[in-house]
Amino acid sequence: MDHYGRRLAYIWQCSGAFSETSCTLFNARAVSLGYGRMERRFEFRLYDSFNALEKQAREKKIGIWSDPEVAKSMTMLSSEEKDALASDQEKEYLLLQEELLAECEQQDVA
Repeated sequence: MDHYGRRLAYIWQCSGAFSETSCTLFNARAVSLGYGRMERRFEFRLYDSFNALEKQAREKKIGIWSDPEVAKSMTMLSSEEKDALASDQEKEYLLLQEELLAECEQQDVA
Protein backbone atom coordinates (compact mmCIF):
# COMPACT_ATOMS: atom_id res chain seq x y z
CA MET A 1 0.00 0.00 0.00
CA ASP A 2 1.19 3.47 -0.76
CA HIS A 3 0.60 6.48 1.47
CA TYR A 4 -2.76 7.12 -0.29
CA GLY A 5 -3.99 3.68 0.73
CA ARG A 6 -3.80 2.28 -2.82
CA ARG A 7 -2.61 -1.27 -3.36
CA LEU A 8 0.05 -1.08 -6.04
CA ALA A 9 1.32 -4.15 -7.81
CA TYR A 10 3.25 -5.42 -10.76
CA ILE A 11 0.94 -7.65 -12.79
CA TRP A 12 2.56 -10.60 -14.53
CA GLN A 13 0.79 -12.45 -17.35
CA CYS A 14 2.17 -15.95 -17.74
CA SER A 15 1.39 -18.72 -20.18
CA GLY A 16 2.71 -22.17 -20.91
CA ALA A 17 3.53 -25.17 -18.79
CA PHE A 18 5.14 -24.47 -15.43
CA SER A 19 8.60 -25.49 -16.65
CA GLU A 20 8.22 -23.48 -19.86
CA THR A 21 6.39 -20.45 -18.56
CA SER A 22 6.64 -17.24 -20.53
CA CYS A 23 5.72 -14.11 -18.60
CA THR A 24 5.05 -10.52 -19.59
CA LEU A 25 4.81 -7.58 -17.21
CA PHE A 26 1.34 -6.16 -17.95
CA ASN A 27 2.16 -2.75 -16.45
CA ALA A 28 5.16 -2.37 -18.77
CA ARG A 29 3.12 -3.56 -21.76
CA ALA A 30 0.42 -0.96 -21.11
CA VAL A 31 3.02 1.84 -20.88
CA SER A 32 4.93 0.62 -23.95
CA LEU A 33 1.69 0.54 -26.01
CA GLY A 34 0.85 4.08 -24.91
CA TYR A 35 -2.14 3.03 -22.79
CA GLY A 36 -0.58 3.90 -19.47
CA ARG A 37 1.66 6.50 -17.93
CA MET A 38 4.27 6.04 -15.31
CA GLU A 39 4.06 7.75 -11.94
CA ARG A 40 6.98 10.12 -11.53
CA ARG A 41 6.25 11.47 -8.05
CA PHE A 42 7.67 8.42 -6.33
CA GLU A 43 10.66 6.20 -6.94
CA PHE A 44 9.98 2.53 -7.57
CA ARG A 45 12.06 -0.48 -8.53
CA LEU A 46 11.44 -0.28 -12.31
CA TYR A 47 11.36 3.53 -12.56
CA ASP A 48 14.08 3.79 -15.24
CA SER A 49 12.60 0.99 -17.34
CA PHE A 50 9.10 2.48 -17.26
CA ASN A 51 10.49 5.93 -18.03
CA ALA A 52 12.24 4.56 -21.13
CA LEU A 53 9.09 2.68 -22.24
CA GLU A 54 6.94 5.80 -21.92
CA LYS A 55 9.51 7.85 -23.80
CA GLN A 56 9.50 5.32 -26.65
CA ALA A 57 5.69 5.35 -26.79
CA ARG A 58 5.70 9.16 -26.93
CA GLU A 59 8.33 9.12 -29.70
CA LYS A 60 6.36 6.51 -31.69
CA LYS A 61 3.16 8.53 -31.09
CA ILE A 62 1.08 5.51 -30.10
CA GLY A 63 -1.84 5.09 -27.70
CA ILE A 64 -2.61 8.28 -25.79
CA TRP A 65 0.43 9.85 -27.45
CA SER A 66 -1.07 9.44 -30.95
CA ASP A 67 -3.32 12.46 -30.55
CA PRO A 68 -1.16 15.61 -30.66
CA GLU A 69 -3.58 17.54 -28.46
CA VAL A 70 -3.61 14.85 -25.78
CA ALA A 71 0.18 14.44 -25.94
CA LYS A 72 0.62 18.20 -25.60
CA SER A 73 -1.82 18.41 -22.69
CA MET A 74 -0.13 15.50 -20.90
CA THR A 75 3.16 17.39 -20.87
CA MET A 76 1.78 20.86 -20.07
CA LEU A 77 -0.89 20.24 -17.43
CA SER A 78 -0.41 20.47 -13.69
CA SER A 79 -0.38 17.20 -11.79
CA GLU A 80 -3.97 17.83 -10.59
CA GLU A 81 -5.15 18.45 -14.16
CA LYS A 82 -3.30 15.34 -15.35
CA ASP A 83 -5.02 13.30 -12.63
CA ALA A 84 -8.45 14.56 -13.77
CA LEU A 85 -7.65 13.76 -17.40
CA ALA A 86 -6.26 10.38 -16.39
CA SER A 87 -9.57 9.47 -14.75
CA ASP A 88 -11.24 9.67 -18.19
CA GLN A 89 -8.41 7.72 -19.75
CA GLU A 90 -8.63 5.19 -16.95
CA LYS A 91 -11.91 3.95 -18.42
CA GLU A 92 -10.21 3.23 -21.74
CA TYR A 93 -7.25 1.66 -19.93
CA LEU A 94 -9.52 -0.61 -17.90
CA LEU A 95 -11.32 -1.74 -21.05
CA LEU A 96 -7.96 -2.56 -22.65
CA GLN A 97 -6.92 -4.41 -19.50
CA GLU A 98 -10.12 -6.47 -19.59
CA GLU A 99 -9.54 -7.30 -23.26
CA LEU A 100 -5.94 -8.37 -22.62
CA LEU A 101 -6.96 -10.49 -19.64
CA ALA A 102 -9.76 -12.13 -21.67
CA GLU A 103 -7.25 -12.84 -24.43
CA CYS A 104 -4.91 -14.46 -21.92
CA GLU A 105 -7.74 -16.54 -20.47
CA GLN A 106 -8.65 -17.75 -23.97
CA GLN A 107 -5.03 -18.74 -24.60
CA ASP A 108 -4.93 -20.66 -21.31
CA VAL A 109 -8.12 -22.54 -22.23
CA ALA A 110 -6.91 -23.40 -25.74
